[in-house]
Amino acid sequence: MNQASNAGTVAPATADLANLIDIVQLINRADDELELIESVVAKLHELEVAAAVVFRTLVPGADVLAPPQLPSGYDLNDPLATLINTAPVPAHGSFEGHALFDNRYYFAGREHALDLPIVDEYRDVALEVVHLGCDTAHFFPVRTAEPLGALTVYSIGSGAFDESRAVLVQRSAQVLAFGIEKCRVLAEVDRQRGELQETNDRLKASNRDLQDFAYVASHDLQEPLRKIQAFGDRLESKAADRLDDEQLQNLDKMREASKKMQLLINDLLSFSRVTTAKLTREPIALGELVAEVLAARSIGAAKVHVDTDLPAVWADRVLLTQVLDALVSNALKFTTGEQQVRIDINSSEPKEGMVAFSVSDNGIGFDPKFGVKIFEPFKRLHSHADYEGSGIGLAVCRRILDRHGGEISVTSTTGAGATFTVSLPAPSSQQFTGADV
Repeated sequence: MNQASNAGTVAPATADLANLIDIVQLINRADDELELIESVVAKLHELEVAAAVVFRTLVPGADVLAPPQLPSGYDLNDPLATLINTAPVPAHGSFEGHALFDNRYYFAGREHALDLPIVDEYRDVALEVVHLGCDTAHFFPVRTAEPLGALTVYSIGSGAFDESRAVLVQRSAQVLAFGIEKCRVLAEVDRQRGELQETNDRLKASNRDLQDFAYVASHDLQEPLRKIQAFGDRLESKAADRLDDEQLQNLDKMREASKKMQLLINDLLSFSRVTTAKLTREPIALGELVAEVLAARSIGAAKVHVDTDLPAVWADRVLLTQVLDALVSNALKFTTGEQQVRIDINSSEPKEGMVAFSVSDNGIGFDPKFGVKIFEPFKRLHSHADYEGSGIGLAVCRRILDRHGGEISVTSTTGAGATFTVSLPAPSSQQFTGADV
């Protein structure tokens, strides 16, 4: 047998630029991959570049090129049309596969042996195509950075598919590749948009559930609790002289438990409100806000140092005030009582588009392994007897910062205090990574 013809890359030649422009316009208008392929193949057939033009798509994750769907209008006898449409085409071991993965234009026909590494099943089909009347078959890669598929042209008659036609099909294959890529990108954008919409719908439903919970917590749960407290007070005022010491202790325990329950409900309400409240962002001079927080809170004999170069932030003033107050409150609360409390509020090294500050103290600190746990709702490292509170404060801080597209983290060592670092969007960026929900 003679060696197979390998045309390599077709050199530029005179081509029907108007027809190529028509194909480019088809690609620019298309947003569906299947419709795009069908329209380009139909256009090439309309231009009579050959007896038949088909496109086979590389099936992702499979070593096969999918059978084409032939548009109507091909002037082929039924056996040939059926063979072209149903023939198995392996991604490796076929002319289409070689053209695609070698990124080259190949052709073969009656006068050319099939000298490329071809699997037997495909070789038999290719020879049968020749016997059914096609003199040559031409194979063009359709790919960008990744292989997408192959255009195959079946030509009848010696010299019917000349160099100018080859140039037109090759250029069409190149622009078709970018069109397919565009359609896939658009499809992926639509898919992600749909997922985002589903996520937003779930978030809205979750917020509605939280709002419903807030209503229940503020009404249905509060009412029986108020009655417990009221009846406990009444019992003490009217029957204290008839109760023994054990009964009075039990009454005190009941009233103390109801107070803790009240605190818990209030903290749950606070968390739900932070989750569902609408954010009203504005540029905030952090130094001024820190001064307001310190002025509103009794800090006793604590020594507080505030950096004079604190950054401006882009945040909701009410919610950021809540964060600062919680961090200062923790610094004042978790102390040994044996030394003067010291609190340092300083600027920190920010990420791009963000600003950062830290709140440090010289308190009791904690084991670093709890650095994530303390931001979970109702996670406490100490007993109620040692330090009051429900353990919701830092969870509220984290939720507030999540909604702002910011972060909060902590470093600490047992007995050596803790440093909380907060990052927020800078006023100039106004680009937020967190969901505004």
